[in-house]
Amino acid sequence: MSLNYGLPANPEAFVIARLLPLGLPTGPERDEQTALPCYVVTAVAGKSDRFMLSATVSVHSYATTRADASTAAWNADNVLISLTPADVITMPDGRPASAWVDPIMPPVFADYRDPFIKRYVGRYDVRLRFTPTQ
Repeated sequence: MSLNYGLPANPEAFVIARLLPLGLPTGPERDEQTALPCYVVTAVAGKSDRFMLSATVSVHSYATTRADASTAAWNADNVLISLTPADVITMPDGRPASAWVDPIMPPVFADYRDPFIKRYVGRYDVRLRFTPTQ
């Protein structure tokens, strides 16, 4: 007999779902057609103990001006660190998910390969519970 620990929510998808109400394009990647300002969300590290998944998630805020990139970054930071475990987010697959979000690195300006696009980066520890699956 094997144990079914269930699955946690995908950490990137969780953060993306939380940022979407801010009204900016948000996803795990961007290309030249992505409108600015926008967010790119990437899980960069993680660990699991079969009950909790703890993932470091990087949130990149892009815009045409440094001021707009900063505003987007701090709006995202506020939304993420304001979450409590009682706040339930509906994931794209319809499952409910909640998480603890701890800031690791507040938004900071980061150079970008295109000098006409400005970027801020913030990092967060997102801890998600495993939930039973059928």
